[in-house]
Amino acid sequence: MEVPNLNRAVWLMVLALLTICALPVQSSSQITFEKTYGGPDDDMGYCVRQTTDGGYVILGTTERWGPGWQEIYLVKTDSLGHVGWTRTYGLTGWDVGYSVQQTSDGGYVIVGQEGPVGPDFTDIYLLKTDSLGAVDWAKTYDYEYGRDLGASVQETSDGNYIIAGAVEAGYHDMYVAKIDFKGAPIWTRAYGGSSYDGGQSVQQTEDGGYIIAGYTSSFGAGMADMYLIKTDPSGDSTWTRTYGGIVGDYGESVRQTSDSGFIIAGYTWSFGAGDTDVYVIKTDFLGGVVWTKTYGSASRDKGHEIQETTDGGYAIVGITVPPGSITYDAWLIKTDSSGDTVWTGMYGGAQQDIGRSVWQTSDGGYIITGSTISYGEGCFDVFLIKTDENGLVARDVALASIDSPPDTVFADSSYRVKATVMNLGNGFANVYAVATIDGYIDTVGAAGIDPDTSRDVYFEFWHVPPTDSTTYRIKVCVYAPGDLDSLNDCMEKDIYAYVPVGVTEEIGTHDIRIAGLTSVQPNPFSGTALISYSIPQRSHVVVEILDPAGRSVQSLVDTRQGPGAYQVVWKPEDRPSGVYLCRFKAGSHADVKKMVLVR
Repeated sequence: MEVPNLNRAVWLMVLALLTICALPVQSSSQITFEKTYGGPDDDMGYCVRQTTDGGYVILGTTERWGPGWQEIYLVKTDSLGHVGWTRTYGLTGWDVGYSVQQTSDGGYVIVGQEGPVGPDFTDIYLLKTDSLGAVDWAKTYDYEYGRDLGASVQETSDGNYIIAGAVEAGYHDMYVAKIDFKGAPIWTRAYGGSSYDGGQSVQQTEDGGYIIAGYTSSFGAGMADMYLIKTDPSGDSTWTRTYGGIVGDYGESVRQTSDSGFIIAGYTWSFGAGDTDVYVIKTDFLGGVVWTKTYGSASRDKGHEIQETTDGGYAIVGITVPPGSITYDAWLIKTDSSGDTVWTGMYGGAQQDIGRSVWQTSDGGYIITGSTISYGEGCFDVFLIKTDENGLVARDVALASIDSPPDTVFADSSYRVKATVMNLGNGFANVYAVATIDGYIDTVGAAGIDPDTSRDVYFEFWHVPPTDSTTYRIKVCVYAPGDLDSLNDCMEKDIYAYVPVGVTEEIGTHDIRIAGLTSVQPNPFSGTALISYSIPQRSHVVVEILDPAGRSVQSLVDTRQGPGAYQVVWKPEDRPSGVYLCRFKAGSHADVKKMVLVR
């Protein structure tokens, strides 16, 4: 008996067990899930926050659902990620929402950009909605003919709003504005020099002033540096800092920390392991560096948002390229108060998956939004991930059936083993399946099974040894990496194999026990299909091909045959791709099998 793929299967099982041992145990009391939202075109998630009712609000952009070709997209969900309502906002062109916050009256404030022409000619766009997403008011702020955008918004302690972004005044400047509760500017400020500067994140500080993080090409040590500005309540700068090396370094997110200092996250070309790395800087209350950290590998890694966690550490979300891959996964890094890594989580499938925003939830877990091509309906979809306190998402995979080979097979023949795998969990599952048959071992990685769905997995062809008639036991097991429970989800099937007796009037020693179609191989097929059947006694046999409506397409066998095992080839010639039926009749017995022709 040949044993193909043994080393690969053993290695895979060992790797999975090592992964399981290295992961923390998931807290069963915490809700976890992965969801996607959107249509067949690009839909992106940029910001997520937990709402006062325990659900979530997600802000981004959609290319399908609104009146223009790209609209601001707001999704409100319950605590399980089920959609309560969605809204789109915008005029007729390029509209993007970057930042959202639930306001003290239960509504939402949104900032982004709006432009009738395209991404190079936009205005800052600020919207205030009620609790159901209906617009209270919407304002645009146009400061120069070029690309103006709002990247971050927060309700201030006096019931007004602070926004940060960039305006194009020759070059881009970092832009900060205080806006009243009806959308009228109270004051505006621009910071920067003779090159490109911009604001990405703003927060009101404990002294009533503001902290703004972004990037500068006008100042600092390199092509671009992280840019941090502290202002008083009127927006006047009290101090500025730059951080970085001789290449490019960008600030994406800033928060004041519980010790009155600041934590900044972004990405760096100047430091780290290679390409870009996640870049985090902890400062004191005057912007002096307490520590810096980089996270990542030689591939591209970026940090997009950071939050201080209840234990005094930090959660950073962004992207990373996993080992052996060429595409991004969403990446969550949990650190202690010194920036040392406690654990990391990667989320996604075989395609591009991006993490943009993170928020620690009231149960101690994390909610993440971004975008995914691996899952969902279209190109990019909005990606929402709820993890437990250890960054894990519950996955529960199981076997529905072992569907082939048939219960009776011919010795000295090859058969493909097919199993149906179910994902019973609430997150996308990258499932592995292992089949063993009397020493034959093969594995299949069935990446990306959506929640509450199933898919068929196919193993290599199993060759039945040319021995006397005997019974073989097929065993298939499935598991999701990191999920010990599903590792034990196995199913077995007994297969009776016999040596064909050929065409003869007598059954003889090797009893052919059943009449019927035994297999159609391969299936799906593109050129020819081999149809196998057996009969226990002399009978009039009919084998014909039907279309899905039951109309005869071609007769293959219509004659009397003696007991034995037979094969007939169907070559469909110029028949189109699609589903066909193979109908078998022998005496009073009849069988039908579905065949799929793929050109």
